Amino acid sequence: MPFYSNKTGFTSLSEFRVINKSVVRESFNEFFSSSFARSELNAVATSGSTGTPFKAFQNKNKKERNSADVLFFSQAAGYELGDRLVYVKAYVKRKAPIRYWMENTIPVEVFELNDVSIGNLIRVMESTQVRTSIVGYSSSLEVIARYLDKCGHGKVRANVRAIIGIAEALSSYAKEALHRHFEAPVM
Repeated sequence: MPFYSNKTGFTSLSEFRVINKSVVRESFNEFFSSSFARSELNAVATSGSTGTPFKAFQNKNKKERNSADVLFFSQAAGYELGDRLVYVKAYVKRKAPIRYWMENTIPVEVFELNDVSIGNLIRVMESTQVRTSIVGYSSSLEVIARYLDKCGHGKVRANVRAIIGIAEALSSYAKEALHRHFEAPVM
């Protein structure tokens, strides 16, 4: 990896510079490993809830490991394979609608999260009683909770089994409000 190519002779890990998202953004191309062909990598991104969206790349192996992690921890929270999944995240590359249908997934784009889109999502969820779990960026789940409170929405009449926040910790407000509205475990 070019970023570390001139860093030799260190005897301790503590001698390496501590990096953060800003450092990676500033030297983005220096963080590509020559071990991977860029054309074979998948772009992933965060919502930018802490300031600026962050983009990175994963190879097939990393993507599969990430999927396995999500499945394992989601099952621990109450999700079962086959449940509909409402997935609230930043979509770098959209799939064809038929793929989402085959995967039993409702994609919710965080950059399009507003009162209208949240209201539509709730209506879709209430119109079917399909077993559903919700996984999403914690900051976006809080936006949904605040919308439900603002509208004075009571219990969401949907069959939600679990709500799982990812990427950052859920606030106590979001946990309480989501549990109150969906009557499901919130992780």
